[in-house]
Amino acid sequence: MSYRIINILLWPVWFIVTLRIAWREKDWRYFKQRLGYAFPTHIDTPLWIHCASVGEVNTWLTLHHVLMQQYPTLQCVITTTTPTGARMLAKHALPNTRHVYLPIDTVSAVTRFFHHTRPRLALVMETELWPELYRQCKKNTIPLLIVNARLSHKTLDANGWIKKQYARALQGVSQVLCRSQSDADAYMQLGANKKIVQVVGNLKFSALPHVPYQALPKFTKRQYVLAASTHADEELQITRMWKSLSNINKLLVIAPRHPQRCAAILSQLATLGMQIAVRSRGDEITATTQVYLADTLGELLALMSQATVVVMGGSLVPRGGQNLLEPARLGKAIIVGPYMFNFAVETELFLKHQACLQVMDIKELSVALQACLVDNNMCLELGRNAQQLMRDQSDMAARYLTLLNQYYADVLSA
Repeated sequence: MSYRIINILLWPVWFIVTLRIAWREKDWRYFKQRLGYAFPTHIDTPLWIHCASVGEVNTWLTLHHVLMQQYPTLQCVITTTTPTGARMLAKHALPNTRHVYLPIDTVSAVTRFFHHTRPRLALVMETELWPELYRQCKKNTIPLLIVNARLSHKTLDANGWIKKQYARALQGVSQVLCRSQSDADAYMQLGANKKIVQVVGNLKFSALPHVPYQALPKFTKRQYVLAASTHADEELQITRMWKSLSNINKLLVIAPRHPQRCAAILSQLATLGMQIAVRSRGDEITATTQVYLADTLGELLALMSQATVVVMGGSLVPRGGQNLLEPARLGKAIIVGPYMFNFAVETELFLKHQACLQVMDIKELSVALQACLVDNNMCLELGRNAQQLMRDQSDMAARYLTLLNQYYADVLSA
């Protein structure tokens, strides 16, 4: 059965899912534009950039800034598939830039999108492969580049029919600019012509922090370890381990990925009988406080800036880890768990440059933390190595801009 026929059959599903998200977010522009309607009147042949959500928006931002410095009159349209991505763009208020939602990948919705947008060049961030969208780029002779290209094991392990659709989609791509050699190999394995695949480097190393960094007043004089962006079960694992380190008079600060889980976390930790303070309640940190639950939004980078060691959440349970580049920019000693598959390339590079520690389980985390907290020089060296690695990779946006100029300077300046 063809991809188009399946999309027609699934149309009621797309409609219901889109309606639910729009209702939840109170964003009816999302509902209309995802279905292929209510796009603004076309801007004069803009550059079109697609960023699926917040992560891709943050990766794009630095490249956007250097691009606009060279082409200040360039008009841009940025699409996202999520309202959270749209809100992130709105916070940055980029000049000469409009946001619309990417249409669902059907013939009619995509056709209406191109009729109103009429881009001169298309840049897709990282890993979005939409067969109809790519087919119509080729049909409309719109050069299409995948920037900071990466592929997950989930994509490579998809069934034969889906992989065949991806391979067909890649036939409409002009350039695949990859973050690593392993990603380049994966794209060629999926069906990309090796002539269009090129390794550039990881644009995330140049990316702006996803939350504007605002220093917090020093909220405690005590040294602390930060467990950053933790997920379910990690708080209990880490706190139980922390209780066993009775010889270390330090504070454990936990910043959960989803602060709304505060009550559930406190219920779990209550069984340990520890002294816990909660930031949202305004609890004071005393000399006897063992754990501080930072259940607030927008303060993670500030919390990192004052920490002695940062343990990355999502890596002690199979969630794929969280972004270790943010504490690296701040020169922090970083420890990650075994499950860093969402940041495998970054983790490999950090380990190679002795810029982080990786532990395989909670027992190894206990040993690594004790070593860091006892040996201040070890912490400082890890932090210096991480910060130096970030500096060494900080020209990624310039590298990508050089290639855009090499291939499409005439299109961008038209």
